[in-house]
Amino acid sequence: MFDKVQAAIAAVLAASVCGCGPLVLEEKIDPMGAEAQELSGPCTPTDHSGCLSFPVSRVYVGYYGSRQEEIEKAMGRRFAMRRVYASTSFGGGDILNGSALSALAGSQIPVVTFKVGTCNGSNSCNDEWKSLVEGRHDGWLAAQREKILADGRRFILGFHHEPEQDGWASLYRKAYAHAYARLNSPTPLPNVRWVFVITSGWALGSSYSDASDPGYAALKGLSKADAYNPEGTSSGGVTVRLDYLAADPYSWCLTSGHGGGSFRSIATPIHNWAAARSKPYLLTETATYRLGTSDERQADWIHRDDSFDPNDMLNSAAGLRVVGDPSAGLKGFMWFDSDHRWEGHCDWRLSDQSVRRFADFAADLERFRTLRGL
Repeated sequence: MFDKVQAAIAAVLAASVCGCGPLVLEEKIDPMGAEAQELSGPCTPTDHSGCLSFPVSRVYVGYYGSRQEEIEKAMGRRFAMRRVYASTSFGGGDILNGSALSALAGSQIPVVTFKVGTCNGSNSCNDEWKSLVEGRHDGWLAAQREKILADGRRFILGFHHEPEQDGWASLYRKAYAHAYARLNSPTPLPNVRWVFVITSGWALGSSYSDASDPGYAALKGLSKADAYNPEGTSSGGVTVRLDYLAADPYSWCLTSGHGGGSFRSIATPIHNWAAARSKPYLLTETATYRLGTSDERQADWIHRDDSFDPNDMLNSAAGLRVVGDPSAGLKGFMWFDSDHRWEGHCDWRLSDQSVRRFADFAADLERFRTLRGL
């Protein structure tokens, strides 16, 4: 069964660098069930009935960075998702920018979040969020809707990731709802699923406390994550209905002043938050730091090759599902392969040994499934 499924996926991924299937953490697949939609039929801008579907009962492994082709060749598989950032102010000003279109051309699922302008941090986004609510970007949103419909291929979309330090929560909810309503009017976009992205478990353990927010009274006592969550917010008679919750948790280097921890320890708070709200979830950025190009510590964090450690990333991710409900739990995670020491963060790039661990795991998925009893 495994070989047949992989052969079918490979047939769909004609544009693949390596000519083989995407890296997913497999479960048993019912060939007549929902997952079969991912394996057959055409995938074109006018007929996307055979395009890769959204994760249903599997966990999709994704990537952000400049070395995707190099790492995919080492793995012998393509990543199944790609993280994409869009803005009105860069990358051509489109939601489906060059990075998103490149992912779609490779039969990957882009996970796109977009901003209006370039604001970031220290409550600097209130003016730009207000401009969105006031309709000053409605022409741009209308043009984006037409382009998304004309393309027709499926992807995941959200407004302004990690908003918890960028402005008022009440205004963010209104801005998200306004963008959502304009993009989904007069009818919902059939090829888009919606996501809300928080920073990390930090937003779950911190209460919203910005008393300068005009809407603070209704949000007081909520966690930051729930204060900013736009689910249920309405604009123009259209109510936000999210398909996914998401977060960007990292295991930080000691010099950053942040905490470390195993993949399971940083993912579990997100898992519990999403499960309590009956939503599947994504980890739209995740990584641990490397200490050098041959770092074994990072490699072990990703996948311990001498054991099936439930705390390493690849074993743990496959287990973060909700038994009895294949639509719930973790649906995908994206490795953030970038060096951000320039802003006081860490070097998140995969070490050479870490790439080999990804490759070993990709080559051994059948053994992995057997040992996990899937």
